[in-house]
Amino acid sequence: MTSASPAATIVRTARSLLFASASAGSGVLLLVLLIVAGRVLGDEQYGRFSFALALATIIETLIDFGLKDIATRSVARDRNLAARLVRHTFGLKVVLAAAALAVLVAVATLLRPEPDVRLACYLLGAAAVLRSYLMTLRHTLNGLERFDLEGLVVVADRGFLLGFGVGTLWAGWGLVGLTAAFVVGRIAALGLAYAVTRRQVGPIGMARR
Repeated sequence: MTSASPAATIVRTARSLLFASASAGSGVLLLVLLIVAGRVLGDEQYGRFSFALALATIIETLIDFGLKDIATRSVARDRNLAARLVRHTFGLKVVLAAAALAVLVAVATLLRPEPDVRLACYLLGAAAVLRSYLMTLRHTLNGLERFDLEGLVVVADRGFLLGFGVGTLWAGWGLVGLTAAFVVGRIAALGLAYAVTRRQVGPIGMARR
């Protein structure tokens, strides 16, 4: 087995750093969306949005349960495991997502009497489920060392959120419209990530057991 030349190693490292920088830099897109949301929604509505977003973020942590890190390590060790690992992770996350969403609905119902805030929590909870599946695919791509494709997915995900989010805010759809935009954006990003990952590992389904 021949090792890579120093020049090839440098090029490979530089490419990885470039794609990692692009992924990290795309966080600016989310910052722009939050700034626009703060200006358009106003203090009260933005506070409601922040509550729903914080609750959804907690729920997403419960759904993932460290599975994305397992995906990266396992695929990096054996690329032939990628498709099977994704299928089983997707199946497991159905159970975790159902439990996490039940918690979200209970908390939102108990803590917030406002119908629009509850609906915002439900919508962002759905977006959190979609993002959890998206993270599985992203980390699978990382395990395959396809940092270019993972970076593409990250930038596209945040670009979709910015585009749909700003569009709904400018259309005057308010808090519910913004949170619905998160669901639409995550569906688009998940579809892209699925297509990209499928080209790398073959057909991806959902294991029943």
